[in-house]
Amino acid sequence: MSSGLVKIVVIGDSVPSIFQSLSGDTFYCSIPAASYQWYLNGTAISGANLNYIIPSDSGNYQIEISHTSGCSTRSSGLPFIHTGIISFNQLVALQISPNPFHHSVHVFAISKKPALINIVLRDIVGKIISSWQYNSLTTTFDEEYNLSDLSAGIYLMQYKTGDAQKTFKLVKYD
Repeated sequence: MSSGLVKIVVIGDSVPSIFQSLSGDTFYCSIPAASYQWYLNGTAISGANLNYIIPSDSGNYQIEISHTSGCSTRSSGLPFIHTGIISFNQLVALQISPNPFHHSVHVFAISKKPALINIVLRDIVGKIISSWQYNSLTTTFDEEYNLSDLSAGIYLMQYKTGDAQKTFKLVKYD
């Protein structure tokens, strides 16, 4: 009868310390493995088979690792909430005309919700020339600005609400 040494490695149902976060937007597995598979809400993510993932959707992320021994284990879930970045154009439809202008500029905006609106007019070096503030009770903003006292040149008009802001270059001619 021959004898031998048998080594048994027991891996639990989950690996609680698999995840680490980098810059708040990347999950990675710190355990070396033969293969990796990421899951979102219990469903395998196609092509997500590296030791890291940059989540693009909100949900519960898990990773399943396969060891060289052939055993596999899946991590406990790690929740991720995708906050996204909303562009100005998704919040406000804005028109400034005419540009270039001679005497006045018309500002027309439609926003998703009523808001406090700040408009600041600056010269090209950033000095504030005028500013206006409105507490809009509607989602439509419509104002005409008489700027005939300005010299010909380039100006910057900033349209700002609590959720978004955008700066436009204006050109005044004589």
